[in-house]
Amino acid sequence: MTATKTNAFRRDIQGLRMVAVVVVIFDHLIGWPTGGFIGVDVFFVISGFLITGLLLREHDRSNTISFIGFYKRRIRRILPAATLVLVVTVVVAFVVFNVSRATQTFWDGIWSFFFAANWRFASAGTDYFQADGPVSPLQHFWSLAVEEQFYFVWPWLMLLIFILGGRAAKWNTKAAHRAIGIAMVIITAGHSRGRCGRVRTTRVGPISRHSLERGNSASAPLWRCRPPN
Repeated sequence: MTATKTNAFRRDIQGLRMVAVVVVIFDHLIGWPTGGFIGVDVFFVISGFLITGLLLREHDRSNTISFIGFYKRRIRRILPAATLVLVVTVVVAFVVFNVSRATQTFWDGIWSFFFAANWRFASAGTDYFQADGPVSPLQHFWSLAVEEQFYFVWPWLMLLIFILGGRAAKWNTKAAHRAIGIAMVIITAGHSRGRCGRVRTTRVGPISRHSLERGNSASAPLWRCRPPN
């Protein structure tokens, strides 16, 4: 990864983003392509690549990372559209749902606003009394929550790597970029090992329940996991 180039528009990256989103949509709507949920992981990788390059270029220019500037940019990019979706969804929920489900949707919206939807839905999925409940209309905010939680941690970890590496005698820009790349590989490997894995699962909601039984474990955040019988 190089940090010498400016933030030019990357048609290849935007094209990959489009493909990732399309395969996820098709997987949910018509069940094809099988394993289309892998597009979520592709989207995560692309976002991590772009943000890491941005932070590397900033550090190369100023020898530091402006956390205030970074988080301001994330807020301006994410919160306006996300807040609009959350408000509209909650309002519509109180119109079309019963009071109990509308109230649940309201609290789903609160958790989603603070980028903690994945923890909310994971908790509901392991709750015996809620395990067979209806799917939240805000369910897919889990992916935004995971992404933003990564951004809460990753810039600080990058700065720590720069600080610790700066004490090494042979530390330079190339070594710094290599260390960041190694850290990314370790994080990605840890994320892959942390999935549902070998437990038997039931997919949330009315969508197909057979994918993980065929060995597809890559969509763990969309599933409720239970021990095998």
